[in-house]
Amino acid sequence: MINTISVQASTETNSYAKILNNGMDNINCANLINGRVENRKEVTSIAKSLASRIRNDSDYKHLTKNCTSFAHKRGYYSKPVTNEELEFPLAFGIYIYRSVYQVEQLLRIIYRYHNVYCIHIDENSSSEFKTIILSIARCFENIVLAPIFYPIKWGSMNIVRAELVCQKELLLKNKSWKYYLNVCGQDFPLKTNLEIVRILQLYGGKNDIQTSAYVDEVRAKFVYVEDEKSIENTWLIKSEPRPTAIKRIHKGSLFVALARRFVFFLQNSKISKDWLNWLNDSYIPDESFTQTLARLPNAPGGPNNHESPEMLTRYVLWNGEVKCDGYWYHDVCVFSWRHLQIYPSRHELFANKFFPDYDPIVTNCLEELLENRTNNPVQINMNMYKDFISTRVWSFREPWYL
Repeated sequence: MINTISVQASTETNSYAKILNNGMDNINCANLINGRVENRKEVTSIAKSLASRIRNDSDYKHLTKNCTSFAHKRGYYSKPVTNEELEFPLAFGIYIYRSVYQVEQLLRIIYRYHNVYCIHIDENSSSEFKTIILSIARCFENIVLAPIFYPIKWGSMNIVRAELVCQKELLLKNKSWKYYLNVCGQDFPLKTNLEIVRILQLYGGKNDIQTSAYVDEVRAKFVYVEDEKSIENTWLIKSEPRPTAIKRIHKGSLFVALARRFVFFLQNSKISKDWLNWLNDSYIPDESFTQTLARLPNAPGGPNNHESPEMLTRYVLWNGEVKCDGYWYHDVCVFSWRHLQIYPSRHELFANKFFPDYDPIVTNCLEELLENRTNNPVQINMNMYKDFISTRVWSFREPWYL
C-alpha cells in the first residue's frame, strides 16, 4: 500500500491557479492526488484540451516588459522563506532547449531570492526561445545565463562543458551557497525548497552522486568523433593513457547534488582538468566525468571508495521497470496525471520526465501540492534519510514524512 500525504484543496486567494489563470478550474488536484477520481476519461479529455492551449513561446514577449509586474504576478516573491533556508542557500544549474512555458513554470517553483541560478540554453534552440529566456533572466539579480551556449547532443562532451561553465558562473556569482543541483527543462520538483535544504543539511558536506557501475569498455577505449548530426565510433584505440590517478572508470546518473567544495575541486584541480581532456573524444562522458572523480580518495565529499548505487536527486521511471501511465520517450516514462497519487510518497527531490504539451494537469497539480507544503511545512523523517546517506540504498520501508 502506498503511503501518501492527504492533500487538502487550496483555499488561498492568491493560489497559483488564480495567479496564473491556467485553466484548472474544473480540476480538483486534491482528489487526483488522493486517488479520488470518478471519471478518468473526463480528466484525460481536459488534459488534452489544456495541452492544446499551452502558451506559445511568443506569448511571453510582453510578459517581461515590466519585470516587477512579471515577478510579482507570477508568484516569484509570494513564497515564505525561513531563516533556515536563508542560512543554507542553494545553487541551481538549469539546462534547457525548448518550451518557455515549461521552463518558466519550473523556474518560478524553485526560485528563491537568496538562492542563485545559472541557465544554459542549447545553442540549437530557436533565437526566439533564447531571447525570451534572456528577458526572463534579466528580471532577477540572482539568475545568470551561461556565457557560452553549447550545442547539446546526447552522448557528447558538450553536456559536461555546459555543466562546468554554469558551475564556474555560480561559484563567481555567490560565495555562500552550500550545494549545487542540476535540473533540466523536463524535470519537476517533488520537494519544497525548505524540504530540500533540510535533507541536504543531513549530508554534512557529502555529495549525492550515483556511482555504481563501471563504464562499458567501448565507451572509453575508442576514439569518437562528432558532427552536426551524430557521434560515431572510429574504432581507433585511444593512444593517450588515462591519468594515473584514475584507476577505474565509474558510471552513474548525470543528476547530482554536489557540495560547494567538490564543485570547486571540479573547477580547479589538475586531475579534473586532465580527466576532462582525456574524456574529450569519449562516448557519453557526462555519465563518467563527475562520477569517476567523486570516487577518488581525495575527492571532497566523496563517496570516494564507496559504492553509491542509488540517488536522492531524481525519480525516473525506466522502460522495463513498471508500467508507464503516460508514454515512453527514449525509454523514459513521460508522466501524466495518472501518476499524481505516487508523487507525495516519493523520497527523491525531483522527477523526470514531464511534457506539459502532453499533459499539463500533472505539473499544475504538483505545483499546487508544493505551494500547499511551502505554506504548511511537513515534518521530515530524518532517520530515513540518514539511513539512505549511510547506505546509499533506498529501503522504502518508511515514508519520507512523519
